[in-house]
Amino acid sequence: MLLVLAPALMALWFSGPAHRMGGLPAFAGAAGSLLIGLILSALVATGRRPQVGDPDAPWLRIDALSVTLALVVALLGVTVLAYASRNLQGDPMAWRFMALANGLLASTLLMGVAARFSVLALGWVLTSGAVVGLIAYRGDPGARAAARRTATALGCGDLALVAALVVVLASVGDPDLRALGDTAADLAGRDLSGLGLPSLSLAPVVALLLVVAAAARAAQLPFLGWLTGTLAAPTPVSALLHAGAVNAGGFLLIRFGPLLEVTPSAARVMIAVTLATIVIAAGAALIRPDVKGSLAASTSAQMGFMLLAVAVGAPAAAMSHLVGHALYKSTRFLGAGDAIGRSLAARRSRRPQDRTEPAALRTGLALLIPVVALAAVGAVLSPSTMHGADGWIVGTAVLAAGVQATWSWLARWPGSLSAAVAIALATQTVAVAAYLLLASALGHALESSLVEVPGPGDAPVALAMLGGLVALGWALARGRSSGPWLFALLAGVGRPPSASTRQPTRGERRAPQASDDVVPAVGGLW
Repeated sequence: MLLVLAPALMALWFSGPAHRMGGLPAFAGAAGSLLIGLILSALVATGRRPQVGDPDAPWLRIDALSVTLALVVALLGVTVLAYASRNLQGDPMAWRFMALANGLLASTLLMGVAARFSVLALGWVLTSGAVVGLIAYRGDPGARAAARRTATALGCGDLALVAALVVVLASVGDPDLRALGDTAADLAGRDLSGLGLPSLSLAPVVALLLVVAAAARAAQLPFLGWLTGTLAAPTPVSALLHAGAVNAGGFLLIRFGPLLEVTPSAARVMIAVTLATIVIAAGAALIRPDVKGSLAASTSAQMGFMLLAVAVGAPAAAMSHLVGHALYKSTRFLGAGDAIGRSLAARRSRRPQDRTEPAALRTGLALLIPVVALAAVGAVLSPSTMHGADGWIVGTAVLAAGVQATWSWLARWPGSLSAAVAIALATQTVAVAAYLLLASALGHALESSLVEVPGPGDAPVALAMLGGLVALGWALARGRSSGPWLFALLAGVGRPPSASTRQPTRGERRAPQASDDVVPAVGGLW
């Protein structure tokens, strides 16, 4: 309870007039939650499970999964609120941001430590309200428009989650999240006979509603546009949303893994949604000219990869991705203001290249070096994360990052090609080994709290489909007729339809745009 109350009390403090007299720093509540989370993690490591309520059916409980989420959320809160206390100096509405940000942390922590479905749903809905409030906290027209779009998308997800809760409460009561296996089996044996649909089992209905809720929060199709539409908000808001709030979708599906296990159809719907989102959002991230816009679009793609990992039966890989993405993306957003300066400094200090090897050779090396590094580490260490679906997901992520890093390294290294290859191979081997060991340790710590769904057999098929979609997108982008259409389509992701479809007023002349015949048709979806 203290874990949740620490930021909640800070939210109340900033909501009243007392904060104007000074006193506690904005990150005091998050710092308190971080300290309490460290104490709870020590208790969990010794085999204890602190809980609140009836021992047989508690309302709140700490396990390995919830304490991991609590530590990430609290650390993110301390960092962002400490940054915001300087970044928002002079903003007359800064107190409102501090109150809403602490409220967001409290509701997210409540959702993480919930031991019953009803408590988790309460934390989920409160989190959505805090997100909408953060986007609109300044009250200007742009912020209000972005908040309305966000409220529409998140409202659809919240309605789906509440509908799932109502169905579960009406059929089996308020289930203990620790015993979801029994609840899933019970739901699978029930149907909607009361509604005249005797052949429709309750389990897939509830699972599909949970998939809709997770897709809306993680900015997946068809809710892709709300996240990139929040870029007008200040940097601290973006860091909290794009690095913290969107991760709740993955946590929800990880927590309800036993229900997805008995309903593989819902997992396959999630696979289809995430594959489409990854390709579209990643393409939009590549062509966005602004730093924050590119980061926002990449967040949707990365959330899609995390949800894909859950759907194919790799919850340990998904959880390691959740932790890494939260820490990485918050750093990127908080440093987005210095991106131009860093780029100029790197351009001035870059030395001229004296290599003349063909691009095909660099491409082959960029593909070969990560494979060799991963194979060498896997043969020596053979960590637990390299088995089953987790191995497919982790291996794909490592290879994709390795190819990108190697290509960039070979293109910038001013020395000989042999030295560049040797350095790339050595550094990638060390980096891959460190990452696999950390991911394996995290997976081992969370083993008792994770459930694999629906099995590792779908992972290679899903990843092969992802590769095929990427290849198709690459081919369309290079086409003379399809390329402009594709770029115009991706340029419309996250942009308000009214901004692209407004007709010029009398006296205005507007040059025809490549997206004029594309954005109006897909504006509602985007």
